[in-house]
Amino acid sequence: MDAQTSRLTPESVDNTLHVVLEHISEGVVVTDADWSVIYANPAVEKLTAMSREHVINHNFWQVFRDLRGTLLDTPKPGQNNSAIKFSAYFVQQSLWVEVNSFPRDGGGLTICFKDITTFKREAVAERSAMEARTAANANAKFRAFFEQGSQFAWLTTLDGTVIETNRYSVQATGLEHREIIGRKFWDWGLWDHLPPVMEVVKQAILAAAAGTRFKRELKYSQDPENERFIDLSITPVTDDHGHTIFIAIVGIDITERRRLDAAFSDMRTRLESMLTAAEVATWTWDAETNQIIADRNLVQLFSIPTEKADSATLAEYYASIHPDDIDRVKALSKKAIAEGHLFEARYRVRMTDGNYRTVIARGRAQYDSNGLAVAFPGVVVDITSQAQAESELELSNQRYSALIELMDEGFCLLEILYDQNHRAHDYRFIEVNQAFEKQTGLVNPIGKTARAMVPDLETSWIETYARVAQTGAPLRFQMHSQAMGRTFDVYASRQGGRESNRVSLIFSDITARKLAEEALRNHANHLMESNRRKSEFLATLAHELRNPLAPLKNGVQLLKLSNDKPETITKVRSMMERQLNQMVRLVDDLLDIARINSGKIELKTECLSLGAVVISAVETCTPLIDACNHQFTLEIHNEAILLNADAARLAQVLSNLLNNAAKYTPPGGDIRLSSWDDGLDLFIAVKDNGIGLSEDAIASVFEMFSQVGRSLTQSHGGLGIGLSLVRQIIELHGGQVSAQSAGPGLGSTFLIRLPLAPTNSLDAPQDVVDEKAAPVPQQLRILLVDDNTDAAESLSSLLTLIGHDTRIAHEGLEAVNKAREFLPHIAFLDLGLPGMDGYQLAETLQGIPELHDVHLIALTGWGGKEDREKTAAAGFAEHLTKPTSFDDIQTVLTRFQSRIRRSD
Repeated sequence: MDAQTSRLTPESVDNTLHVVLEHISEGVVVTDADWSVIYANPAVEKLTAMSREHVINHNFWQVFRDLRGTLLDTPKPGQNNSAIKFSAYFVQQSLWVEVNSFPRDGGGLTICFKDITTFKREAVAERSAMEARTAANANAKFRAFFEQGSQFAWLTTLDGTVIETNRYSVQATGLEHREIIGRKFWDWGLWDHLPPVMEVVKQAILAAAAGTRFKRELKYSQDPENERFIDLSITPVTDDHGHTIFIAIVGIDITERRRLDAAFSDMRTRLESMLTAAEVATWTWDAETNQIIADRNLVQLFSIPTEKADSATLAEYYASIHPDDIDRVKALSKKAIAEGHLFEARYRVRMTDGNYRTVIARGRAQYDSNGLAVAFPGVVVDITSQAQAESELELSNQRYSALIELMDEGFCLLEILYDQNHRAHDYRFIEVNQAFEKQTGLVNPIGKTARAMVPDLETSWIETYARVAQTGAPLRFQMHSQAMGRTFDVYASRQGGRESNRVSLIFSDITARKLAEEALRNHANHLMESNRRKSEFLATLAHELRNPLAPLKNGVQLLKLSNDKPETITKVRSMMERQLNQMVRLVDDLLDIARINSGKIELKTECLSLGAVVISAVETCTPLIDACNHQFTLEIHNEAILLNADAARLAQVLSNLLNNAAKYTPPGGDIRLSSWDDGLDLFIAVKDNGIGLSEDAIASVFEMFSQVGRSLTQSHGGLGIGLSLVRQIIELHGGQVSAQSAGPGLGSTFLIRLPLAPTNSLDAPQDVVDEKAAPVPQQLRILLVDDNTDAAESLSSLLTLIGHDTRIAHEGLEAVNKAREFLPHIAFLDLGLPGMDGYQLAETLQGIPELHDVHLIALTGWGGKEDREKTAAAGFAEHLTKPTSFDDIQTVLTRFQSRIRRSD
């Protein structure tokens, strides 16, 4: 839409609306508050058979008399100032119209008339054709049943004279056809030897002539020695007026009864289902009795008791019609009878649940020779679904434009363009919504062709839309346009009938989504690889944890069997300490990785010399290097060079690299640690002549859970997280680490780059004061609370050995009671206690006056920064992480000894 069109004046809008009203096929009438017509468009002339000059300035009700008694004349309560919609019949013009009335500001109405005669007639024709097909089908089934069924069948007059029988009856009785036709039904041999039965049959036939039905199992046979049984039904057959015209007699041999009953029941069920599905009910009004003869569908629709299907009065049926419709229905029926025209009325019928269904009733009166109506047969068609659809269609049309404009998806209506050979070569944009430009990047497309907007547009787009227009089959697809640089998700459907060449599209630009999906697939592949590595890591973890557990278990057994031999105890204790330290290192590595990945690790950086770090790392790794008989060379260019680093973490990095070199180098190998700098950065290299690395291994060696060699023959221990830990610690220091190798079997080099400390940061590294293990000068009362019995008792034994008085509790309430009795100086609390946890226990103890000065120490497996902050906030004086060395515990005792003021 251009700027000029968007600035339409009110006058130009009025002119446009006037042109539309003058040319539309629907009639439009405008009245003032006194019902005087002040405007009528040309289409009104067809509806009124009057020129609009004879309509304008005339009273509305004089022109449209057929609308008297409608909702327009007598609106429902509350509808005086609201829109009204209904259908009406113009008798003189034989037209059905849909009427829509809208109130006008200042009084009066705007009334629109839409001709729906063709729709009504087509509906009637369709129902009539359906009724004819149903009747023909039923008749064919009846004849097939009558002639071919394995049952007896006769038709008689009202006095019992046989006028027709079927082949089965002739064959089964052994009589000739002429021996049966024309004789009384009870008088031709089946019951000659059974007079009582013969009399019953005779009376039943005579009663049937008066409308009474008969059904009973009876004996029959021409041979007294071979009697058989027949299930005999005698039924009066009536015409459309309910008059009995002949009697149908059907007999079924009992030996075939079950099979025939099943077949008949199935046929009846299917026939009733067809009639119900057709939503058609039939009725005949008897003028003499004023009663309605109805089928099952009609009595069910009008909530009439089934037993009154042939006797309910017209008034009983009228009682179910909506109060707003009843007068109009009565008027139309009287008019149809008086004029001999077709009766047709649309109205609502109340169901037993109080809801209403919409129906169309049609019928035509039947007259005697004097021209008096004697009967009025007709049908009622349930059109509730159609009525609802009409109402919803109106609402849908109102919502259509707003929906199209408001939705985020792009919308456009295309017209397929064909060449002289009727081959699609382009398409033109007829209509678009506001989102079209955002989704396509095309501006002002209406009236333009796709080729004009996108010259290089792929022909597949045109061919796809042309196929939808030709077949009428809607299509949902996704396709990329190279010319537009976008990928679209499109739903295309034909608009109009078979000859239409218009296609509507609802589409979205999914380019970003497709890119995201590709990224997601790549991420998923990465996660799968990570998951595989984690699975391998868990298997390795189980193996590595079992390694120290086995000697620990053996050591315990040795202690049991050693008979307290000092040399055995010393040897076993040394072995158990080594294995326990190995387990602690495994757990420490896991905790370090967890802290780094969660951003909870904190570097304790200080200005330190490279020599001190290297010495610490070499001392740690020397036992393993010596055990493997390796030749170790240390080449430090400048031991006094300064770094801003965490001494412990940097030593940990070098230890990991040296340990790896020792483990992955065959015995008797060469390992070299060297360093140099370029004035800005420090470089540290750990080189070996071990098993080396492949190109693939170099690419993944620093990733989590990665190990070189996984087979049992190549396993060198460890969890596969050491090098990942190295990389992350170095990166936290602002440095980098890389791996180099000429190939498998040719050794490896790991190179670290770290930034040097600024020249003005030459503070000498401070000596660390060892705060450990000064002997505690006096006995302390210590409460140990841990649900792990072994952990609590072992620590209690150690504290007792060095002279302290201890008490043990395994849960919160027990700890509170013992604290009240024991009055401890210090309480070591596990946080994960059952019931009352460590935080709740701390709060309880601090709330007891006599325990106000007790020093609380958290002894837990949780050692993160947040965990320490939480225990500090809860009043704990110290936070120790399991497994805690006894030296650390003694250090804590020493630190608090000077602060204890309570006397024993």
